[in-house]
Amino acid sequence: MEKIQLWKTIIGELKLSASSADIKTFFPQISAASFEENVLTLSCNSPIVKERIENRYYSQIRRIAEKIVKEKVELSITVKPFELKKLSSKEKIGPLFNQEKPSPEKDLLQKKSSANLFEKYTFENFIVGANNRLAHTVALNVAENPGKAYNPFFIYSEVGLGKTHLMQAIGNRVLEKFPKYRVVYCPGESFTNELVESIRLAKVQKDALTNFKNKFRRADMLLVDDVQFIAGREATQEEFFHAFNTLFMAGKQIVLTSDKHPNEIIKLEKRLSSRFSSGMIADMQMPDSDVRSAILRAKKEEMRLNIPNEVCDFIAQNTQTNIRELEGIFTQIITSLQASNKPFTLEETREIMGKKEKTQNVSPNTIVKAVSAYYSIKLPDIKGHRRLKEFVRPRQLAMFLTQQLTNLSLTDIGNLFGGKDHTTVLHATRKIKEDIVKNARLKQDVENIKNALGIK
Repeated sequence: MEKIQLWKTIIGELKLSASSADIKTFFPQISAASFEENVLTLSCNSPIVKERIENRYYSQIRRIAEKIVKEKVELSITVKPFELKKLSSKEKIGPLFNQEKPSPEKDLLQKKSSANLFEKYTFENFIVGANNRLAHTVALNVAENPGKAYNPFFIYSEVGLGKTHLMQAIGNRVLEKFPKYRVVYCPGESFTNELVESIRLAKVQKDALTNFKNKFRRADMLLVDDVQFIAGREATQEEFFHAFNTLFMAGKQIVLTSDKHPNEIIKLEKRLSSRFSSGMIADMQMPDSDVRSAILRAKKEEMRLNIPNEVCDFIAQNTQTNIRELEGIFTQIITSLQASNKPFTLEETREIMGKKEKTQNVSPNTIVKAVSAYYSIKLPDIKGHRRLKEFVRPRQLAMFLTQQLTNLSLTDIGNLFGGKDHTTVLHATRKIKEDIVKNARLKQDVENIKNALGIK
């Protein structure tokens, strides 16, 4: 298949599951550079776009491509070199003082974009239940009165339960209420990457490190998602400590999210965990059946699909997982019905879920436990950081199976295995794929573990 057509087809299917904000913001900046020898190379405009796509959509893009071409596909994402555009003789610079003033709406959208916020995440479309009511109530108070109470505000939960949605909703509401506020949203991993890059640039650009510090220390509101990623990195924690203190002493609002309580984040310095715990802490639990139903009903409205509520309710009752996986399963069922031109009925949904039950409802933790039991390894060892040979291969295999059998992104899988970087997960999955071809014992191990999971 020709590269452009392949990429258009992939985008079409991604629109069913990817956030509309990402589709509108990031994907227009990506093009298909080549498709040769089953390697799809995508080219994007900036490292930020590359990081976003690799973290959230790498596995999904590859799977869709493989489904289309009916062969294994490797995916490579590159960044275009920066080029200065030269003005032609026909292009004229407009008048200096006669420029059209941006509307307040456009100005607000620009501010949200500059703060790395997405319009999709609002309080209005956040489904509230017993599992997240405290976090939602505090978030609303923080958005209405930033820096006045609940500072810092720390939200923790397992992956896929809405932490990012709630954090971004706070940022969006604050900019709507206080347009002059400087709001900065940053994932913990990006904070580390930006610090490393500024240190590197400081050798040739004197103010690079100062610019990095000012970005965070001069904010009116700092939103740091997955803050656990800074743990174990001495220079990062040192800089974050000073940024935190500067903002806190100035009465600026700080909101943090993590997959664990501050006191349970491994290798997080005590001085940071104590500060994270000094404000308001709220956890978010798995949604119950009613909340899952409400989420799917909202999802069908967002996707403008005429699906009976009983279908949404049936899927919710038979899919006990986090929100991200729930929406992924919902999208897969919709795609399957649309591809086969079948109606959205309860009977058709029952049939599809019956076929998918053994693969789609396998939880990541069940997979990890199965691999641990097969190799007689303790869970802390397979999820940990020890590099002993007897742990490395089972750990890579568990990552591979999690990537193959669930809807988790590479970043989410990394979080499951003790906060490992998505590139580590990518290396592990590729390594197992390569070795299965030439290692009959490994191939048999994979089959045995799948059989133990009830997957044929």
